[in-house]
Amino acid sequence: ERMFSMMNHELAHVVAMDNSTKADRFYKKLFFGKVNPTNDQPVSMFYSFLTSPRRYSPRWYHEGIASYVETWMGGGVGLALGSYDEMVFRTKVLENTRIYSAEGLESEGTTTDFQGKSNSYLYGTRFMGFLAYQYGPGKIIDWVKRREGSKRFYLAQFQHVFGKPLNEGWDDWIKFERNWQKKNINSLSRNPFTPTTPITKKVLGSVSFAHYDEKRNKIYVAVNYPGQVPHLAAINLKDGSIHKLADIKGAALFYVSAVAYDPEGDMIYFTTDNDAWRDLNSYNIITGKVKRLQKDFRVGDLTFNKSDKSLWGIKHMNGLSTITRIPQQDPEDAKSKRYGSWEQKYTLPYGQDIFDIDISPDGKKLSAAVSDLRGNQSLLIYDMEKLNERVAAIDTLFNFDVSSPQSFRFTRDGKYLFGSSYYSGVSNIFRVEVSTKEINSFSNAVTGLFRPLEINEEKLFAFNFTSDGFQPVYIDNKPADKVSTIEFLGNVTIEKHPVLKDWELSPPKAGQKDSAVTMKKGKYEPWKLVRPNYAYPTVVGYKNFVGMGYKINFSDPLSFRELNFSFSYTPKSWANGMASKSDSTNLSITDNERYHFTFFAKLGKYSLSGSYNLPDFYDLFGPTKVSRKGALLRLDYNTTLLYNTPQVLNLTLGVSGFHGIQKSPEFQQIEVMGYNQN
Repeated sequence: ERMFSMMNHELAHVVAMDNSTKADRFYKKLFFGKVNPTNDQPVSMFYSFLTSPRRYSPRWYHEGIASYVETWMGGGVGLALGSYDEMVFRTKVLENTRIYSAEGLESEGTTTDFQGKSNSYLYGTRFMGFLAYQYGPGKIIDWVKRREGSKRFYLAQFQHVFGKPLNEGWDDWIKFERNWQKKNINSLSRNPFTPTTPITKKVLGSVSFAHYDEKRNKIYVAVNYPGQVPHLAAINLKDGSIHKLADIKGAALFYVSAVAYDPEGDMIYFTTDNDAWRDLNSYNIITGKVKRLQKDFRVGDLTFNKSDKSLWGIKHMNGLSTITRIPQQDPEDAKSKRYGSWEQKYTLPYGQDIFDIDISPDGKKLSAAVSDLRGNQSLLIYDMEKLNERVAAIDTLFNFDVSSPQSFRFTRDGKYLFGSSYYSGVSNIFRVEVSTKEINSFSNAVTGLFRPLEINEEKLFAFNFTSDGFQPVYIDNKPADKVSTIEFLGNVTIEKHPVLKDWELSPPKAGQKDSAVTMKKGKYEPWKLVRPNYAYPTVVGYKNFVGMGYKINFSDPLSFRELNFSFSYTPKSWANGMASKSDSTNLSITDNERYHFTFFAKLGKYSLSGSYNLPDFYDLFGPTKVSRKGALLRLDYNTTLLYNTPQVLNLTLGVSGFHGIQKSPEFQQIEVMGYNQN
């Protein structure tokens, strides 16, 4: 299901970007391909627009159409029919906070908002959904598709298709969205909302699973919000104060870090580099010291087993999900590091994914959410004794269909599991009794409640969703009388426009192959695949003169090997008017300075570059001149000594040779001693 959705999404990008008209194909032939814009030649952006015009559109436009098409190609699984999207905009309307304009989304909406660049997906898909509902799905395809008669620029094409400027269409969507969400809020209010008591006024942005320290009456959680380095935090439940414990390098956008807690050992275990290969770290609550236990161990979804002091987690590799155990000490090596190794316990069949695991207090059961190839998601119980024997004995507690069972955790007595799910369309708190499999809802939320913890018999800890992120709150530890539902924009759209059902892709038959696909197996050899990539005319500056030239780029499809050549010519008469009267060396050029040549070759870790009478586009503007007379040849070796973001250390070793070079211009205040300028 994950691979299917991803391929649909990326395929939509390819189609949206590569559709072309006769005019586009003419320019591609003229420039020998799609021009890639470069900093050294800003004019390349104009050529690039001629060859690939839809490249010059905002991110929300590209991600919006890809996410929308992906949803219906997958039969309704995706952002266009997503509970999270409904929650985000319902919350904004409830709180009367700003819904970004198209311009604001590309600036503040992807920087100061805790959701970062994911807002491009949220807003883009929602805007496409509004247009599809209002005008029909075919209209958004007409807007995005580059066909004969369409406009080059995405704004002009919007006006062409919808008969109004984009900003006006965006304003129409915001008005529609506010009315739509007010109806949903009214629908939810038919049953009493669950009262929430904020523990602190602070909104924490994105949060991890929370852990309750009964001895200190504190909650430990990883947080990530704008203006702060992501970190482990302790929330004092008595006064709501929040204390920073340790920075988290490489935090994930929404779940921040995988966090586990050992109450007896006063230790917190957490992962760093969460968007890479993950490191395992510990934080000592008593001493405040952080220690890295394993580097690049690639395990997340941590939980602590109190019975044997082991950590458990999920390793994802090669498309497979594996339940792993990290023992406190290697029993066969007394000198081994604490939590310095891991053991494979059970690998799920391909297509199944497991997440949000927890272990019962007696260490006999492991709970987990598991999704299958069709996107169905269930809350399961694994027998720990069997898992230790690398055997899966599984019991299904509840099938949530396509609504994900999130963050279910055992109570202290092990009788129940508390978690959250969008089962009603809104994220509410649910409790499952392990022995009877009885499930009860414990909230009727208006925005969304997440990641509950049982504090005592009277109250639960949870995170309430707000426009600025997740806020810690208390709710009553008692079942809700009734739970309300909402209406989804995606549902009413497909009812209004049944043609969306035809967008769903049928699964291929066993052994079926596409006759148009060429299958080839072998070693990728970049040099054998180097071809002309693009070529275009250029404008250059040389001292105080204007020149014309031509640039050619060769590369293999993956750009492992690349060659760039530039030729240019500067007539004596084409002065650019920037010469200073005191700059006598730049008022004229000799005949052998009229021709210019530069090249650059990327050869793996090596690069070779050279120039003859080096020109520079930016010499056409301002007083500083980079162009110079003479020949240059340079060989560089480039390697990375340290790559542990944000710490990066690169090494470049180079050797250069010069011939007939003139001194650098006076504005750079560099003198080449003993050289005859003439």
